[in-house]
Amino acid sequence: MSYLRKLISVVCLFLVATSLTACITSSTSSSHTPDGTAEVILAPKADVLAAARAAILRTFPFSTAAPLPKPDVGYSWRVQPGIDVTTIRMQFTPQVGDSPDKGRVSGWGYTITSSGTHAFAETRFITPFVGEFQGVLQERDIPVVMLNNVTDDRGTGSTGATGDTDATGVASGTGFFVSKDGYLLTNHHVIDKAKKIEVTTSDKQKHPATVISSDASNDVALLKIDAITNPLPVIAAADIKRGTEVFTLGYPIPSLQGQELKATYGRVNALSGIHGDIRYFQIDVPIQPGNSGGPLITDQGQVIGIVSASLNGINTLRTTGAMPQNVNYAVKSEYIQPLLRFATITGQAAKPASGALKNPDAYESSVVFIESYLGP
Repeated sequence: MSYLRKLISVVCLFLVATSLTACITSSTSSSHTPDGTAEVILAPKADVLAAARAAILRTFPFSTAAPLPKPDVGYSWRVQPGIDVTTIRMQFTPQVGDSPDKGRVSGWGYTITSSGTHAFAETRFITPFVGEFQGVLQERDIPVVMLNNVTDDRGTGSTGATGDTDATGVASGTGFFVSKDGYLLTNHHVIDKAKKIEVTTSDKQKHPATVISSDASNDVALLKIDAITNPLPVIAAADIKRGTEVFTLGYPIPSLQGQELKATYGRVNALSGIHGDIRYFQIDVPIQPGNSGGPLITDQGQVIGIVSASLNGINTLRTTGAMPQNVNYAVKSEYIQPLLRFATITGQAAKPASGALKNPDAYESSVVFIESYLGP
């Protein structure tokens, strides 16, 4: 009986472990910094793949790196420490961007994704592997540069700061209404170079959107759809203090996480962004590709900024030796106001009411899913 009980316990443990919802993490070299630059590897494909394979074998010596099926470029491999199983995929994409001294430059960007039952895949697997890969690139004198205006060299459009661009050339992000007659705000990089923009509202209705005004320098854009809408109040951020509790609503990585609206929470960590840029708040609200353009909302239900970017983890690791932990940025509401004045939008009177943090569903109808079609 003792042996039988042990066997049943082991079987139950296995069933619990294998029935866990897959944990998905991602890391990308194309995450823009607030100044609009992105990281690109300048080397032939064969050299980049050889460096990746070397890093895989160093970090995961008992794994087998299998080439991705063509036309994809990269590798996939499995890690199984004990009962947990994690599959890791590294895909390279040809990219092109502007160098201040060399003009238009071509190279490679990459995306690393993991899926499995291990709850700490990012810190246990992805972060060490990224560090090893960067080390291999340095050992082999393979240059990695920060470029402006980086786009997919296959013609799939802008990489976006925290936007999400899929392989068909459709970039996605988040937006929110600021008037009752269809005006909405998002990030400039979400709709940059779009040939067509489509907005999906909370009732799952799709609407064509028009760009009314866009400010690339501050990464904000004003769009309009033909509909009666529920606006969020935008207030001045001048009185916001460090430690203010905030949250955002958005559509992170919809290709993996689906199109259900997600709420994430945190605080204002600093009143300036990278290198002390006063246009930004630094926040620890968790964001991912697709959160771009989401509202930064206080407990009083008032918007004080637009979620915009994350600190470039790869570049920071390379330059400082440390991976940043949840360092994100939002454009302050003061830099939204010129667009609202341009369209003569006065918005609704801000009526503070505590409790927004505990009731994010009350704001669902004000937040939209944005798709930007970058092709012909």
